[in-house]
Amino acid sequence: MNNKIRSAFYSITTAYILFALLAVIFAVGSHLAGTAAIEPIFSQMNATHIWTCLGSIIANTTLLIWLLALVVIAGALFVNTLCCTSRLVKQSWFNGSKSKAPFRLQTMAFIHVIALLVIIFHALDVGLIQRNNPVNIMESESQILGKYRLQVNKISYVTDRKIITESETGKRTPSFKIPKELFSITDNKAEISLYLGEKLVTKSDIRLFDPLSVGGSFFILDGFFIPYNSDKIGLSIHYMYNPLVYPFFAIYIILFSALLFQWFKNRYRFKSINTIKTTKRSATK
Repeated sequence: MNNKIRSAFYSITTAYILFALLAVIFAVGSHLAGTAAIEPIFSQMNATHIWTCLGSIIANTTLLIWLLALVVIAGALFVNTLCCTSRLVKQSWFNGSKSKAPFRLQTMAFIHVIALLVIIFHALDVGLIQRNNPVNIMESESQILGKYRLQVNKISYVTDRKIITESETGKRTPSFKIPKELFSITDNKAEISLYLGEKLVTKSDIRLFDPLSVGGSFFILDGFFIPYNSDKIGLSIHYMYNPLVYPFFAIYIILFSALLFQWFKNRYRFKSINTIKTTKRSATK
């Protein structure tokens, strides 16, 4: 029985099955995210952190079962990838033989190692990323975000101010929902200064879809607003700490580059084999 379980985790068929199950779980999650009872919890998780929503998750049986299923399948996929990777690495790099393993086998081992790093980074992503709800900051005011103090020096807003003016109940049109022909992404901006204690870290313009990043800290502009019965304009900004952003990009670039390289090598190899077979057939005629 133990040998069968061990063999299953070393099987590529198991990987295909787990990937298929993971796709089904994600599809179910997309459906659940649109339900009235679960949508607010998903929104809170995306805006802040999964740990801040544990109470709501535990209280919702459907969401709890879905999350546990996701963790179990993702964990099984990690173990499967780890087993396959360890076997490939041993065969290609530590086979105890004086002769080198085929280059194709070495490349596949490398791809498996990078894929394993992707899974590990996604797991770390859950625990390390710090997200925060948006805060409103008026022009010439400042706010503590993480370990920094963000000062709004100047706001340049050229679009119709009525669009972003709050109603009596505090509602307003989100900036990202304003039609493109009515909203200038480049001209609507704010000049901000970022301080660490009393030391100026940086002074920069911030726009929609163009966040300010300092190390692993990101300051993201969500939109502009004018309070009800006021002429002053303010910003809605949220802060996120994610030290894995750039390593993530690097790992994915390496992974896709290796996959592309392997695809070209296989394509060239098969083409060469077909050419040799065609030549042999011609020679025997």
